[in-house]
Amino acid sequence: MDVPTEAASRLEWLATPAIKFVDEAGKVTEIRPHDANTFDVQPLGFEQFVRAAEGNPTFPVVITNGNSATESTGLEIAGPLTVSATMTGPPEILAYGLIDGGWLPMPWAHKRLALVDRNLVIKLEKALVNEAQLHGPAARFSLMKDLGLDSLEVSPALFALEGRNKRPPSPFEIRAELARGVRALEQTFAGAKVQRMTSIQRAALFNMGIDNAIARANAQRLLMKAAPLVVDQPPPHERLDLEREILQMADEERVPATAQVALALLSCVYDGHSPLSDHRAARPGRALIKPKREYTPGMAYNAAADMFALEALHHMHSILPQLDPVLYTDDIGMAAFWIATQPSARTSIGKPNGKVQTMATFPLRKGLFPALDEEGISALHRRLHHR
Repeated sequence: MDVPTEAASRLEWLATPAIKFVDEAGKVTEIRPHDANTFDVQPLGFEQFVRAAEGNPTFPVVITNGNSATESTGLEIAGPLTVSATMTGPPEILAYGLIDGGWLPMPWAHKRLALVDRNLVIKLEKALVNEAQLHGPAARFSLMKDLGLDSLEVSPALFALEGRNKRPPSPFEIRAELARGVRALEQTFAGAKVQRMTSIQRAALFNMGIDNAIARANAQRLLMKAAPLVVDQPPPHERLDLEREILQMADEERVPATAQVALALLSCVYDGHSPLSDHRAARPGRALIKPKREYTPGMAYNAAADMFALEALHHMHSILPQLDPVLYTDDIGMAAFWIATQPSARTSIGKPNGKVQTMATFPLRKGLFPALDEEGISALHRRLHHR
């Protein structure tokens, strides 16, 4: 059943996992998950993301497993209810929750496991200091109420895996960064279950970085060579030649034409003027890579690390779908690229060494290539797959 709302109606978090619905007359209805620990909220798309990044975070919320007491709803059924509303949040969204199918703003992306990227952990540490100045000893609980993460398991894995020295971390550095991440998350998310890793899990995390090291190094070299070429938007008559030049560089660095880094660079070639907005959120490749004429190894490492995190999220969705993870980030480029490249399929292949490789198939969409119409996107697809 749908619960209709008007402009003055609103949904508000009470305490996870409960929200309250307030109608125009002021009547309050408490809603809880139906036969589950968390709500199932439908993902938002690229256009809604761009509007939110612009500072206009008004978006539809559709909860498909709501439940409410019959005395509140007047119904003789216990659920599940479909709860629909329009949310208007603060001008700046604290973090974007990257989920299968799109995104949701924090704290709406409730999942069994939350990954938190390094920049956001540092941002939350600073937010906790600010909250302490306003609320004193109650700072942790004030921030928890805003974030709504107290029922989730939160992982510091990405915080540690990115490293702090613009290079893949050593086993010792991973252990130290995991410890710092655990402390930061426990302080920030009061009541949340923070994932603690065993020595075997730490070794697996390090090996994950090792397994990806060659591909990341190739991507970084490609970025160093190609990012300076896409600082300025090329005129339409030069785009095809620039595409060929970048793909030739990709071949030289053993980077597939359909790899994330190649698509991000081509997104810069074909971003042009987005019909959605002039905001950088509407130009995913440029927002992710952040091209400059003097493109440093540190810049290349950061961009490659962001793409590696997205690859890890695809891998988790493929081999551990029961976790249904969310990756929280405040990086607009990282979020834009994830949303613009939602895959049509993911496949996992077991390898002789016992490891599992995940392949994601990305359909080319207007959000990734704003300057191209449907015919132009189809032509680009043919060129990339017939090299």
